[in-house]
Amino acid sequence: MSEKDKDQIDSHVSENPSIVDINKVIDGIKDPKQRSIIAHAFSAMVERKTFSGPLPAPEDFKAYQDVMADAPERILTMAEKQMAHRFECEKKIIDSRIRESRIGQIMAFIIAIFSIGIVCFLGYKGHDWLAGSITAIIVGLASIFLFKKSKEEEKDDAENS
Repeated sequence: MSEKDKDQIDSHVSENPSIVDINKVIDGIKDPKQRSIIAHAFSAMVERKTFSGPLPAPEDFKAYQDVMADAPERILTMAEKQMAHRFECEKKIIDSRIRESRIGQIMAFIIAIFSIGIVCFLGYKGHDWLAGSITAIIVGLASIFLFKKSKEEEKDDAENS
């Protein structure tokens, strides 16, 4: 370690008295066995904290309160507003999907009635083959639409599970 690095460490340690330079502690111990034990103890002391969630950990709330007295209340209010916003967005998405589904059903009903009218008219005018072909095409399109819908519903069910 260079002399400059040691000076930086010394100045940092003097500014922060709670920080201890491990090298100074180990150098102060004369017995090699004790020095080894202390070195292992220092290297084994690692604290790892993880916290997951929309709010900070309880210890962090205390730290925020030390910085600003009303910070925990403001954080809770912010989290509550975010949750309300998310619920509102999800409700809009669900309502939009319901409306889209209803419009699709109404349009399909109108197309079906119109197609039945055309097929009946063609059959009445003696164009049986043409009426049958149009019926087959309509049934094919309807089955594709129905199978596509069931696959989308299965995908939604799988995502929700």
